[in-house]
Amino acid sequence: MEEYWDIKSSLYEQCRATVEARITSTGNAMDTARQAANLEAKSSVGDKYETDRAMMQLEMEKLTFQMEEALKLRKVLHQISIEETSRKVDLGSVVKTSMGNFFVAVPAGKMDVNDTVYFTISLASPIGQALYGHKENEKIVFNGKEVTIHQIF
Repeated sequence: MEEYWDIKSSLYEQCRATVEARITSTGNAMDTARQAANLEAKSSVGDKYETDRAMMQLEMEKLTFQMEEALKLRKVLHQISIEETSRKVDLGSVVKTSMGNFFVAVPAGKMDVNDTVYFTISLASPIGQALYGHKENEKIVFNGKEVTIHQIF
């Protein structure tokens, strides 16, 4: 069981680092955009000023949305207890299937632990929804293919 905890802990930490990096880089981009907007306001006049201002406003809205999404991912991660295991696929589960290995947490991409590839997914993803609530040795159909759940921890 110790090995399972190490795998889940490593996956969780990699997800946390990915989310924190997103928050930091988005925050930095927002600071840069604010500084650019302040400089532009001091040096521009007329139609060019209005156009630049509108573009900067759109950029800030995009960055604000990205920050909100990253903060939501952080909140999801805080709901996960890596010490807990479940007999059914749920948030925080590591799931080994005939199709691949998954960590149900946040969508943070492909990760490697002990030379094994895991895909980090959310419960809202199509595969997350298909796996949710199922137990070991059950079969599900995903994208027209039968998938066997081998192990959950």
